[in-house]
Amino acid sequence: MIPPVGATATDTANESQRWSWQSVRFPMRLTSVSLPSPKSPVYQVRLRRPGEWRIWSGSSFVMLEAGSGRILSTYDAANGPLANRILDSAFPVHSGEAAGLPGRILVALAGLSLPLLYATGLWAWLRRRRINKSIKACEASNPINTGFAA
Repeated sequence: MIPPVGATATDTANESQRWSWQSVRFPMRLTSVSLPSPKSPVYQVRLRRPGEWRIWSGSSFVMLEAGSGRILSTYDAANGPLANRILDSAFPVHSGEAAGLPGRILVALAGLSLPLLYATGLWAWLRRRRINKSIKACEASNPINTGFAA
């Protein structure tokens, strides 16, 4: 952490103790910071807390006012209402992230199955089409007398 200009050694020690206490009391990992824009003049700090299913990005966030740094809103995904936790779990379940490496492999295989189904369907259709053409060619060259009088 970079100490503010004009800070003494005692101030810096107190500040680092305060931050270390917060990290023990509220264990979380910083995953990203969105900078303010003309459309959204706030900082959005995205965090990952223990108990969240999104491993790489987390779903918890803090929104800070760009000018003053005042906290505008917070969202704790690990302790949110059940409906929010279900919605927050949609992406990790869909991507296989919730089940770890086996889940990711399963999702990858499911994704590869779609082109495979397309290819085998096209192959079966072309094969059936070729068989039908050869049957029609045989029927045209060898007319069969069915024995029915017209």
